[in-house]
Amino acid sequence: MASLIANKLLFIHPPRCGGEWFSKALTNAGVQQYRVGNKHGHACSNIEIYNAMQDPKIKTMTCIRHPAEWYKSYWELKTNKITDINRIEKWGIFEDNSIWHPTWDLDNECFAHTFEGFINNCVDKFPSYLSYLYDDYTRKPAVGTIDYIILTRELEEKAPSWHPTWDLDNECFAHTFEGFINNCVDKFPSYLSYLYDDYTRKPAVGTIDYIILTRELEEKAPSILQECGIALDLDKFLATDRYNSFKKDDVKYSVESINKILSSEIRCISKFNFTTDVENLKDLIK
Repeated sequence: MASLIANKLLFIHPPRCGGEWFSKALTNAGVQQYRVGNKHGHACSNIEIYNAMQDPKIKTMTCIRHPAEWYKSYWELKTNKITDINRIEKWGIFEDNSIWHPTWDLDNECFAHTFEGFINNCVDKFPSYLSYLYDDYTRKPAVGTIDYIILTRELEEKAPSWHPTWDLDNECFAHTFEGFINNCVDKFPSYLSYLYDDYTRKPAVGTIDYIILTRELEEKAPSILQECGIALDLDKFLATDRYNSFKKDDVKYSVESINKILSSEIRCISKFNFTTDVENLKDLIK
């Protein structure tokens, strides 16, 4: 959930990134917090979170993890209570009594009887899914309306020195239409889908103040709280047990699957300097 900590720090909670442990650790450490908006909400999905992020006195924080780790963690959670996955043809969706959850696309469209099948469905149906999910949790929303509204016939005369298709212009030239399409799909998968997102919701400006790797949350969060003037019982915070009930030692990537994820999520991998070296992820590979 998004939570306001001591009225000074707003924690935005992406799914499967350690937020539940962090919330429990804060409670154990005697830190006041209360829920803002719906669980896993962010500024683009919830007006309460959106409004809280406009307060200049409130800092913002979130946590993320390497895409390879995230997909493995998601599969482990979804299959945790399934004794024989071959006997089912779909799995349930998170918070099915809610009006929204950020992973419903995966829940509804990416079920498979094997872990590799699940990865293939994610990459094929929702390329760069996690990259765009992280966008929602690591950017601050804009306020107000569009500053300039120009008639299409006046666009050439009044347009600023930017254009939304420059990525295609610079990277996707080809001597044939088919070559152009191949370049677009290879370099910018789901380009138009996300372009439409930009034009049908409010854009983001700036970034979350603190973006922490999930594996570094326990180490770095206390200093961030201190920087924000929030007191806590450090010993009790650090003594909080990690959530580990869904971890499965038998879930491993093949090299092929992990390379598919690295390719599909290259945008967030580049943005947050995640490793692309399979050797550095060898604990995930069978």
